Amino acid sequence: MSVSRPRLQKVRPAVPGQRKIASFFSSTGSSQENKNLTGFTTPEKVMLNRSNSFLSKAMNPDTGFDEPSSSDTSYDSIEVNNFRNPSLVKSMSVQSTTIKEKSEGVEVTGYRKLVRENISLKRSNSDILDSISGKARKVPRVTTPVPTAQTIQIYGDDLSEEQNEVMHAVLEQKKNVFYTGSAGTGKSVVLRHLIKHLRTRYGNKVGLTASTGMAACNIGGQTVHKFLGIGIATAHESALAAKIIKNGALKHKWTTLKVLVIDEISMIDGVLFDKINRIAKVVRQNNKPFGGIQVVFTGDFFQLPPVSKDFKAKYCFEMSAWGEVINKTILLTTVFRQKGDNELIDMLNALRFGRLDNETTQKFYALSRKVEYLDGIEPTELYPTRFEVKTANTNRLNLIQAEPFRFKAQDEFTKDYQKRYLDILMCEEELVLKDGAQVMYIVNLDDDIVNGSIGTILCFLTLGLWAKVQELYGDQNFSEPSITNELRLLSKRVGTGEAWNDNDAKLFDSIPQGRKTVFMKLCGYASRETREKMLPIVNFKVNDTDRCILVEDHQFSLDQAGNLTNTESSTNISRKQLPLLLSWALSIHKAQGQTIDRLRIDLGKSFEKGQVYVALSRATSKDRLELKNFHPNKVQVSDVVREFYYRIGA
Repeated sequence: MSVSRPRLQKVRPAVPGQRKIASFFSSTGSSQENKNLTGFTTPEKVMLNRSNSFLSKAMNPDTGFDEPSSSDTSYDSIEVNNFRNPSLVKSMSVQSTTIKEKSEGVEVTGYRKLVRENISLKRSNSDILDSISGKARKVPRVTTPVPTAQTIQIYGDDLSEEQNEVMHAVLEQKKNVFYTGSAGTGKSVVLRHLIKHLRTRYGNKVGLTASTGMAACNIGGQTVHKFLGIGIATAHESALAAKIIKNGALKHKWTTLKVLVIDEISMIDGVLFDKINRIAKVVRQNNKPFGGIQVVFTGDFFQLPPVSKDFKAKYCFEMSAWGEVINKTILLTTVFRQKGDNELIDMLNALRFGRLDNETTQKFYALSRKVEYLDGIEPTELYPTRFEVKTANTNRLNLIQAEPFRFKAQDEFTKDYQKRYLDILMCEEELVLKDGAQVMYIVNLDDDIVNGSIGTILCFLTLGLWAKVQELYGDQNFSEPSITNELRLLSKRVGTGEAWNDNDAKLFDSIPQGRKTVFMKLCGYASRETREKMLPIVNFKVNDTDRCILVEDHQFSLDQAGNLTNTESSTNISRKQLPLLLSWALSIHKAQGQTIDRLRIDLGKSFEKGQVYVALSRATSKDRLELKNFHPNKVQVSDVVREFYYRIGA
């Protein structure tokens, strides 16, 4: 078959007064000339007719190609320019990114990935049209600012980049988030910031919950069971949903809820998690995950597992609903609790995954030595069982030859069986204290004295007498032995004007002459006080300095943190008690979530998965960690938990 070639045409010289074809299509032509163009059908005509369209206006007139458009350079037509338009490219990029996220289901991400995805929205110097033409074309520079880490809002000066990522995902992206990390990575710090922002935004439409009453107390929330009004949730989800719908106030809570926060998610039974998801869909008449409620879960599945009589409870992530509900998982990796002790961090990480080689095992064995402290404050001992804890604390208290002070809790409840609910609180029903006893503060007082702070009882005084002591003694260091002895002598004078016994008289004679006059004034004031109002004066070590405070009662509310039934939801069940515990010994369960600077751990009777890791990860330094009865066989780690964390990039 023959192929005919196009004939070459000669270029004719321009005729004087004759216009060039291109001038007919320029914007400088007369209106009449432009009007006459309607008879033509060319790409240029199309461009002209669309000059006032939305797509044309979206284009930057200063970012066109260097060569003018013509019918034989059709790659520069308006349709092509629309593809190259940065405003449209950005919109298309965002849409494609969203589609990609939805197709992947769960998004496992890090802070740098978020920044990297934003940078990808910048216009590139090559595109699919270049590949079609076979030749890269010159593209003018686009002055769109490149997003950086600083473009994401900083929610707190004390938050790291990855912690701010959690805040961004919850508050700005409004995703269903599970954030996790090893002990000491600041999960609770992030939660405090989230609570503040969520409450500001949604008020009481935020469900602040935890898996246990103790964990709920620590965050000022409620148990999941109590908040959702499902009791022990043994009934079928259809029955529970029907019960909620019939209860007007409870239904209103479910249907108006914006965000549900669950702390210590590792101790939530997977079956319960699945059931709540289905109940929410029915009650809210919404087939989205959790009925459209945004959820925020946090915790560490390597720590204590769900409570189960037969040890067969499933973790939440094992349920099919987990993949449906959670669409963003964030892994916190920066450790703050053991900051500076990289060797301990590595040891704990190996312990967490249950991957102990011989070298790491030997390092744990080496911690069996006794650690000596020169300031008189002893390490807190952790035991697996409550019986061991009570025995250890009682034995140590009995060694102190001093008057015991008993503080009986003031419990409030309406029915006798409700009293057992109070056992989940961290405070004691009866607290026996003595001068010199070592105690732990179990609520947050301020930035320095927090839940977990360890101190020593100096003496017992009334509130008014303590105020007088501070006024008259001035800036004296009350923990200095001679001053402490004076305060203890003053404590004996409360409510009495009797003569001194021989031992007290000798102690009075040893007081420096300059303070005797002040001391006698205080004794006169003390005699008019009553012993029933005496409270402990506790010295805490704060940044290597002494801080002495009088500890008053705290209201521990079970109405906020209890595991009550629906009929008890409005009942005020509470306990008023000193926020102190004897801290020579604690149970591993009660220690979860605590940071304990000086630690002695006895693992002789450990029995639960994650128990060894929870205990050792309370420590801040291996130099202040003493370990008894350690053996690799006691390190129990769930295989499914290990596999789950491998999947999310741990």
